[in-house]
Amino acid sequence: MSLTTTPRNYLTIAELQILSNLTVTDNDEALRQLDRAEKAIDDYIGYQCKSVEQMATGQVTSVNSLNVIDTGSGTPLDVTNGTYARCLIEIIGGTGAGQIRYIASSTRSSKSVTIVDAWDTAPDSTSIYKIYQLAKFPRGSDVNSNRDGTSIYKTIPEAIKKAVAAQIDYFISKGDDFFTGNDSNVNSERIGNYSYSRGGSGAAASVELVSPRVRSLLVGFKNSGGELINDNPTTL
Repeated sequence: MSLTTTPRNYLTIAELQILSNLTVTDNDEALRQLDRAEKAIDDYIGYQCKSVEQMATGQVTSVNSLNVIDTGSGTPLDVTNGTYARCLIEIIGGTGAGQIRYIASSTRSSKSVTIVDAWDTAPDSTSIYKIYQLAKFPRGSDVNSNRDGTSIYKTIPEAIKKAVAAQIDYFISKGDDFFTGNDSNVNSERIGNYSYSRGGSGAAASVELVSPRVRSLLVGFKNSGGELINDNPTTL
């Protein structure tokens, strides 16, 4: 079946049409362009403190329509409502292996997550899943909770939404050849995990794969330094 969200889901098709003044006639193509733009944003901004840093794994107890339930001992779904919203659930073993779906919400009382799009092959009690946050947004700073700890609410910053729309405008204005490098004189460079460029010799070599408008919108989000992780606290 056709999916209705990208893996990161920073921007919906409806929001894209508003922010870019575009009329979408092919949803699959719109999602392809959104996915490209959202990936470009993530590549450009570098390390972020995600809302959900760790991966959760478990075994499906049952599936009820769009709800995936795990009531087994040690289930990772015994967490505050909304913890896994905006994450992905991937079936990594058993029935339905290989499928990935976007999570709209998670509910502690039923030990379940609710996905946006139905499965092609519904998982069952043989299915092993993992839940993780692919996207760099929402970050920890984009999360709010009820004071009693019952629910977690996550948002995508408005600047990120606008940057995705601006990047799609850039894709359209430049054309696919600019980004795919069909010209043998075109080269690209990726520095660490946060930036890359494409162009020919001379001044063209510094042309960024994200537009100037996008770079302006992402001021304050880009992290060029990355993160130093010390696995052994006693020695570097």
